[in-house]
Amino acid sequence: GGDGNHSGSLPSVGVYLDEQPVTTIGGNLDVHIYDIARVEALAGPQGTLFGASSMSGTLRIITNKPDPTKFEAGYDASLTKYGKGDPGGSLEGFVNFPIAENAAIRLVGYYQKDGGYIDNLYGERTYTLDQPDPEISKTINNAALVKDNFNPVTSYGGRAALKVDLDEDWTVTPQFIYQKQEAKGAFLFDPRVGDLAVHDFSPSYNNDEWWQAALTIEGKIGNWDLVYSGGYF
Repeated sequence: GGDGNHSGSLPSVGVYLDEQPVTTIGGNLDVHIYDIARVEALAGPQGTLFGASSMSGTLRIITNKPDPTKFEAGYDASLTKYGKGDPGGSLEGFVNFPIAENAAIRLVGYYQKDGGYIDNLYGERTYTLDQPDPEISKTINNAALVKDNFNPVTSYGGRAALKVDLDEDWTVTPQFIYQKQEAKGAFLFDPRVGDLAVHDFSPSYNNDEWWQAALTIEGKIGNWDLVYSGGYF
């Protein structure tokens, strides 16, 4: 339903995923928050440290990093339901396993489904020609799209990171993150049709997919702590 034109003014709050900016025009990434060390909210202006789009401040989502000192794993599961809508739920898990005294890999995966709660009810529309004969008309209906709870949202993705301690002062961490979100139906309703109900005559959906590849190098030179991060989003 959009024209794909992401022009306009930049946001005034910068968003970082670990050490990389992921700020976008017209909206931010809907990052699935799991196996996260912390979320930093830094009051603005933060232009000196974080550059453009940080006039009002910066949000930093910091993921848990691989730990070479121990094996660790866990999972979380949940069931959800909104009113009379369809049920949903999520399954999330992570594993951290050392592969050497100075290296470890951390893997994270998740799947989440939010059940729909808006009904697309049967409706008709009649179109009448003004010219040449006002009695010529065409009536259409949305019978093929009638469905209860027709706006579910499904999200899934994962993260893989490798951490290698080169020595006591220097560490290198490559990381890859992938996420896809599929939303169907509409999220507004028409009170003239009914509570949490619409008359939609065409399919509605939104597919949001992104990935991030990053390489972070951290170390010390004298009394200076240095961090370099590069990658592709």
